[in-house]
Amino acid sequence: VVTKKKPASSSSSTSACSLASSADDLALIKGCLATKPQAEVIKSLVEESFANNRCNVGKRLLSSYGRRDAQFAYMYGQYFDANSSQTTTCETKDQDKAIYWYEKAVELGAGEIVLNSIDADGTKEGYELNLTKMIAESVPVPVIASGGGGTPSHLADVLTKGKADAALIASMVHSGAYTVSSIKNELSKEGIPVRLV
Repeated sequence: VVTKKKPASSSSSTSACSLASSADDLALIKGCLATKPQAEVIKSLVEESFANNRCNVGKRLLSSYGRRDAQFAYMYGQYFDANSSQTTTCETKDQDKAIYWYEKAVELGAGEIVLNSIDADGTKEGYELNLTKMIAESVPVPVIASGGGGTPSHLADVLTKGKADAALIASMVHSGAYTVSSIKNELSKEGIPVRLV
């Protein structure tokens, strides 16, 4: 006689998929998934984990399920998209995170850092001065600012206020608005040392 294994009851899924079932995040996730829970049970666990600062549980579940199920990908976006109205303490713009990773890169042998701000990149509205200054003051290697340069004054700002050692430009010269020589001449007039061509 062949018998099929009975699916886990929703009550066993619900109890195994609750923060109260384990203080260990990985044990909780494994125990929950072993019950083959319905999507609503997973959603409930994600919401419970974020509400109770057990962020690792919610992030792992959304990351795993979001790759194969659009409703979880959408839920991930609700929690972690900066433009979303959904809030969680699990993902904040923590400047210490950026410092940690740049310090780690230096510890592993990076001799300089190219710091690109995705938010500013291509905007031609100026570099991300606060982040650049924060990283430049935290690491013992040269920091090269990238993303946002639109005018010579933007470069002057990031090299002085942002404390960058150098700055990358692209759109400024690709568009034909400036030449490398004209930019260097402007920076020289501002008292910023450059190699004139």
